[in-house]
Amino acid sequence: MSISKLRNRLAGITAATVLLAGIGLVATTSGAAASKGPDAITGAAAAPGVQSPSVQILGTWFLTTDWGCDGSITGSFTQTFNADGTWSGASHNGRWFQVGNVIVWSYNTAAGLQYAGNVSGSWISGVQGYTNGTAIAPGCFGGRVNGVASVGETDSKVDPAIGK
Repeated sequence: MSISKLRNRLAGITAATVLLAGIGLVATTSGAAASKGPDAITGAAAAPGVQSPSVQILGTWFLTTDWGCDGSITGSFTQTFNADGTWSGASHNGRWFQVGNVIVWSYNTAAGLQYAGNVSGSWISGVQGYTNGTAIAPGCFGGRVNGVASVGETDSKVDPAIGK
């Protein structure tokens, strides 16, 4: 296994571990987050349940999935994270929250599908999977802010967001 793949898997495991801790943090967050005033990074008030991030996730990101985490790219897509805690893509949308460098998002259009990633500057890596018993193996993903150069972008007939 290459160092790059190992690093991505470790980042995904770290993101999943922090996700578990982050769920407890978000569960204790009340509407106070919305009324705390301007966010130090964006200048806008944070949406309810969205912690002030140390790394900015807002904007459009290019993401690549690897369902099964076996090193094969199953697809790529773009996704835009909005300041109000929503996100949208070409055929999907949902809600997101961020605690520190960890971002978690769910789908309104794919029941039980969740992603958790560790943001580092203009790059993100993490894990995705279903929480409702869907028989698709969990996976890994990586991505970058649109405009950051990357090698080997591919198209796929499989919708990478839902793994089907």
